[in-house]
Amino acid sequence: MDSNGNLYVDNLRSAKQMTRYICKGTGNERYEPRFSFQGFRYAKVSGYPGDVNPDYFTAHVISSDLEETGTFECSDPLVNQLQSNIVWGQRGNFLDVPTDCPQRDERLGYTGDAQVFIRTAAHNMNVAVFFTKWLRDLKADQLPSGGVPNTVPDTLPGWEMHSAAGWGDAAVICPWTMYACYGDLRLLEEQYDSMKAWVAFLRNSGGTGVSPKRRFSVRGLAGARCSCGKLYGRDAERLYRNRVLRAFCEFARQICESVRKKRGSGTVRGAVR
Repeated sequence: MDSNGNLYVDNLRSAKQMTRYICKGTGNERYEPRFSFQGFRYAKVSGYPGDVNPDYFTAHVISSDLEETGTFECSDPLVNQLQSNIVWGQRGNFLDVPTDCPQRDERLGYTGDAQVFIRTAAHNMNVAVFFTKWLRDLKADQLPSGGVPNTVPDTLPGWEMHSAAGWGDAAVICPWTMYACYGDLRLLEEQYDSMKAWVAFLRNSGGTGVSPKRRFSVRGLAGARCSCGKLYGRDAERLYRNRVLRAFCEFARQICESVRKKRGSGTVRGAVR
């Protein structure tokens, strides 16, 4: 609602959050959309004959059926309300794919939003199967070069921001977070080629140098430690995978060192456990 109490829809941009129903005019009628859904807090009813009775309308929550596994509560009611908002935001956005919002015209499976929120999502609900399925979709939409679309499923082919850092990083961050939360190596093994392809894509696209014209903060970089865990696979592949892991860790250390030289002081250490 705006300051005057009117329904506010400017934030929807081009999205048409409207359901239009034409009454048959034969007694009581009941209607529920089957092929669309909307994310909203308030609804406006227009063209209704007679007075609008709120009891005639029911809002149904639609979401993937995910078991709630984690809760948070403290002595501050505002923080508790924030946690409640986070859980409801997850319900509204986790419908088959992890969308970035359930209402405006960006209601898509943005990879950047997924990788930022995945750890919180795993605290609130059991999302192991949900993200396993979505990461398979990510791998299916990944380019032969290793590039990852900004939305999965890829609904924006040819977009100039395809394979952007922070978004495509979901190919690595999401499988690793799932392993860290659930301890299941199967998803890492299944997504290993996809993870490796994305890192190789970044290396081939950007090299190891750091642009002196690029503005970004490196506070906290001095003394940073590149620490890579050990990836276990089947015996025949374990040695090869650990060698790839060491190579990527060294690549990350070189990038951090380049940033340090350009932007700050301190040391960057690399280690593989």
